[in-house]
Amino acid sequence: MGDSLRRLEEKIAFVERHVEELDTVVRELHDAIDALRKDVTRLREDVGQRFEEIERRPEDDVPPHWGG
Repeated sequence: MGDSLRRLEEKIAFVERHVEELDTVVRELHDAIDALRKDVTRLREDVGQRFEEIERRPEDDVPPHWGG
C-alpha cells in the first residue's frame, strides 16, 4: 500500500507542476492578446484618421486605363 500511495503523490505533484506551468502560459498569452488588441485598435484609428485627412475614398480613384 505504501508504494501505491507514493506513486499517487508523485502523480499529483506532476499534475500540480504542469497546471502551474499551463497557468503561466495562459497568463502570458492573455497579456500578448491584450497587447495585440490594443495595437489593432490603434492601427484602425490611425488608418481612419489618415483617410479622413486626405478626404478621399477608394471608390473615388479611377484606374489608369479609364483615363482620358
